[in-house]
Amino acid sequence: MHIPADQGKSRVNSVARALRILECFTRSEPEQTAAQLAERVSLNRGTCHRLIATMIDSGWLQKVGPSHYRPTAKVFRIGAATIANLDLRDEARPILRRLAVELGDTTYLMVPEPEGALCIEKVEGKYPVQVNYPDIGMTMPFHIGAGAHAILAYHPEYLDTAVRQAADVEAFTNATPRAKTQIVAKIESVRKNGYALAIREVSPDVGAVGAPIFGADSRVVGAVSVGATMDRLHEVRLEMVITAVKAASNEISKVLGYHEDGETKDALWHTR
Repeated sequence: MHIPADQGKSRVNSVARALRILECFTRSEPEQTAAQLAERVSLNRGTCHRLIATMIDSGWLQKVGPSHYRPTAKVFRIGAATIANLDLRDEARPILRRLAVELGDTTYLMVPEPEGALCIEKVEGKYPVQVNYPDIGMTMPFHIGAGAHAILAYHPEYLDTAVRQAADVEAFTNATPRAKTQIVAKIESVRKNGYALAIREVSPDVGAVGAPIFGADSRVVGAVSVGATMDRLHEVRLEMVITAVKAASNEISKVLGYHEDGETKDALWHTR
């Protein structure tokens, strides 16, 4: 595989080799010997044995019997999380597209990650916002943006991360929340009203509305948000956007199997 010159300097060969070892395991061959792995990734047996030992110590591989190895459940958990996001994206995409056409603005689908809200889908409407973030594959810090706020409101385990990010990450604008009290106020507003409002937090000319998406187990699995230029978020139209975003998030939640009469599952907030 050709590695561009600027990427080759940062390439860690041992990591690449370990990943190639994991790629050798398939449904038809879930267990393999060190000799088989060494041959398939073109490594000498000594190097392959050292990599396998490291992967066992790190919890990625386990030994089965006297000579075979297989991946641990850690690999499955990562795959399951990826599949879950793909399912959410597939179910939400047509609703995001319809919302973008209905409003003419840019719609986003965000999911929680340890360091923020990851954008996994974006649909531009007739009047797209002229900012590059969030874009697909980009993670927004928890303290910035309507989608991130909507997720944070139901994931109290990320509050400390949000507070740290507010202190460490350079503010996008003067309206970007910086203090814990501001972040907590955002959380309380979302839980009271069912939506997040981020005015000029990401860009002086852009505002956003976000609402949480609930899964079948009543946990928040993501958020749908709409970004628009400030001239399109005047008071009357803002109410229309809020209504549309909440309706879209409710529709996606129902498609995922959420029932509104279910109890929302999240830890108790201790923000004071």
